[in-house]
Amino acid sequence: TSTAPVDLAREGVDAAVRTAPLDAPPSPTALRLQPVMIAPFAAPALAGTGRRGSLVPGRLLGSKVRPGDWALWLREAGLPATPPPLLYESTTLAIQAALEGLGTVICSPSFVRDDVRARRLVALAKGSAMAGDCYWLMLPRGRIGPSLQVFVDWLVQAAEADSSIRTEPRRSRKGKRAGWEHRGAS
Repeated sequence: TSTAPVDLAREGVDAAVRTAPLDAPPSPTALRLQPVMIAPFAAPALAGTGRRGSLVPGRLLGSKVRPGDWALWLREAGLPATPPPLLYESTTLAIQAALEGLGTVICSPSFVRDDVRARRLVALAKGSAMAGDCYWLMLPRGRIGPSLQVFVDWLVQAAEADSSIRTEPRRSRKGKRAGWEHRGAS
């Protein structure tokens, strides 16, 4: 997954996943997979140490790739602004810091699903917030081959299964698949 522009032909790849705004496909052939959701997570030992009335114990941890996620989540949760988060080069590093008890990470719940199941991290909120971006599958122009179509079908099914937000095909006027649209929770 990348936030950088992708040129499939120049980079010699068949498809790519990247994030871009919900209402701004990164290319005419991109399929919308699912919205980027964010929520706070902390190590169990840290989770119970927050100040009274605070959902966010310890230092705020985030990623340089998504520096505005804490401000967005705090606003959505109706919480006051806090000092800026400590931003790591990647979300993976920020998650690792949270696992080590260094603070509370903001990230996609799917990134830490296994850690939450194993009780290495705990969710600090009942739900998550939409970050305003979406995961997009970048596809080449024109027809795609059968093996790429198998991958596309698998990825779309995986994205739908991974999300409480259902995605459905949006049909063009000619009845051909034009992309994927957010349709709300099912």
